This record gives sequence, structure tokens and C-alpha cells, in this order.
Amino acid sequence: MPLELPRHHVRLDVAGPTAPAAGDDERSLPGLHQRRGDFHATKKAALGEAPFAVQADPAPEDNDGSHLLRVSTFLLADDDTLLTRSAAARQERRTRMRITFWGVRGSIPTPGPHTVQIGGNTSCVEVRAGKAILIFDGGTGLRLLGKKLLPEMPIVAHMFFSHVHWDHIQGFPFFEPAFVPGNVFHLYGGNNVSRTLEETLEGQMENPNFPVSLGAMGAKMVFRDLAEDEPVVIDDGQGGEVRVTSARGNHPQGVRAYRVDHGGKSIAYATDTEHYEGRIDDNLLELSKGVDILIYDAQYTPEEYAGRAGTGGPKKGWGHSTFEEGAKLANLAGAKRFVLFHHDPIQSDEAVREKEKRAKALFPNVTAAHEGLTLEL
Repeated sequence: MPLELPRHHVRLDVAGPTAPAAGDDERSLPGLHQRRGDFHATKKAALGEAPFAVQADPAPEDNDGSHLLRVSTFLLADDDTLLTRSAAARQERRTRMRITFWGVRGSIPTPGPHTVQIGGNTSCVEVRAGKAILIFDGGTGLRLLGKKLLPEMPIVAHMFFSHVHWDHIQGFPFFEPAFVPGNVFHLYGGNNVSRTLEETLEGQMENPNFPVSLGAMGAKMVFRDLAEDEPVVIDDGQGGEVRVTSARGNHPQGVRAYRVDHGGKSIAYATDTEHYEGRIDDNLLELSKGVDILIYDAQYTPEEYAGRAGTGGPKKGWGHSTFEEGAKLANLAGAKRFVLFHHDPIQSDEAVREKEKRAKALFPNVTAAHEGLTLEL
């Protein structure tokens, strides 16, 4: 019979609800489906990629969809005996990273029946590295992440902003933990814009844009404008370090891509960056060399980028890329997994799945990001 093992023995791909929660005008956590593996696989199959089963915790009474996904992983042992955890296995579990996608849409939130599977919230990705909490971008997905963090308070978290266009900061005024004294947030942004990160976040909450000012937020906030090639080293709370490096991308008014290294694992987060015609962006290639996961701006299909499909004509110079260019980067960088991110508002669930299918022909280990997707390293 199936026997329970630590979750790090398999790579997880978890998806979620098929409909938004009642009373929530945005995308809540998705329902669950199993995209790889078969729980009823034979023992022989278990010797390859282990099958797994997934289940969700019951939703809280307010049914806002912000409950956590609880994942149970099972491995069918050849002799049906429980495999004991070795010291090495415990160390691996202690140092792993967990990446959760709370907002995957680009440009503007897109709630509705045609985006309910992929999600309509704008960019927000949570990374757990040991006990350290890292957050990449503050789009509308940040609101749901905030709800999930409330039971963990008081918290210390590190927030990295790729840039300050609206779809990457508009969730910040609705981030509940930021209003609670005792919480501490370190906020990082590039210094390649006309205003500092603090000035920009403060500005979007000033009259007449918003009724509550940044000063009303009770949490302690430490702002840091990063210089080019300036690393950030964070205590992982387990005796180790998380190292975050960055590189300049290609986007109007500037953008920063990030790399996270921890416990021998790595991810690269490169959203809102446009490819160069006829060549690979050397900055991104260097940043993403050998990463376990490359999260890349694949907002358009090649046809949409060229203006042969979609609306608005050609998109050259708009600061976004395609799954085709992302696959080129993933292959050249030697990335192990490629995640399509920052989906265009006009793309339905079906269109995103078709984009994913086409990308697999260029890079087999590819996943279209959707809200609630959790990847573990």
C-alpha cells in the first residue's frame, strides 16, 4: 500500500479551485488537480517518478479562498515497507525552497469565467527559503498572500519589486500584514527610476488616489534601493543564508530580474523584460545559468508580439516577451524547469494552456503559472 514520505522526494505541481470563492471579486486559490503521476501506479512505475496525491484543507468560514494547500506525497516502495528518513534527507528538507504563485496575470487584473483556472490577479510570487519569507512583486495577488500570512504574525519578510508599474504595486495598499505593528518588511527596488521605491509606494496611496496613506501602515518598513550588481544576503533562520542577486532587464522605465540561491537550489524571476531581436539578453543569461526554475515573462505568443493576432497591433517596444524567446533562454542557460508568467489579459484559460502546449515542443519541462501553483525544491 502507499506509504507516506517527506514531500521533497518528488517534484510537486499543484493546481487549485475551478471557480472563484463567493463574495471575492478576484481570483482565489485554485482547486486541486493532479497533472502528473498516477496514485494507482504500479511498483515498477514508482521506481521512476514517484506518484503523489494532493488534498486541500477545508476553506475558512469566510470562504475567501486564501486557505493553504496541504500536500501529501506517497511513494510506492518496492517491498511495501516504510523508507526511513536519513540525516541527509532531513537536511535536504530543512534547506529546500518552496515557490507559490499568488498572481500570474500581466498588465491589469482580469477576473471572470474565462480566467478562473489560471487566475486574474497580477504579479506576486512567494518564496520560502528555510524560514525566510521572500516576496516578489506586489500586484493584486499580494492581497491573498497577506491573508495567508496573518496567522504567522509577527513576521519578517523581504519584498523585491521588479519595477513600479501599476500591476506590480497595486496590491500593496491591501496587504493586511503591513498595517499590523510588530511586523517588519524589508523592501527592495532598483535605483533606475526617477523616484525611489518608497516615494512610489507612498505616491500611489496619496490623495486623490487612495484614502489611506503609507504612514497609516503600522508595520516597520525598511526601504533599500539596490545598485547594479548589489547582492542581498538574508538569514534563513536555520543557520544558513539566502543570496539574492539581480540584473537589469529590458523594459520601459527599467526593470530588475532576480535570482535566489539557497541550499544548493536556485530560481530566477525575470518578468516584464523584452527579448532582443536576433540575440539573447546577456544579463539574463548570466543571471539564470543552471537555475532549477526560470520564471520568465511569456505574455505574448509570437503572433501576438508581431501583431498578427490579438489586439493593439505589434508589441515591439512594449517591454514583454514570448514563450518562444523564453524557451531559447531556458535552453541556453541550462535551466531545469521553465515557468510561463505574466499572461496577457486577453488570454483565456484555454489560450494559456495552448501557449503551454506549444512551449513544451521547445522546452519539455515547462509549466504555465497559475494561481495556487506550488513548486518545491
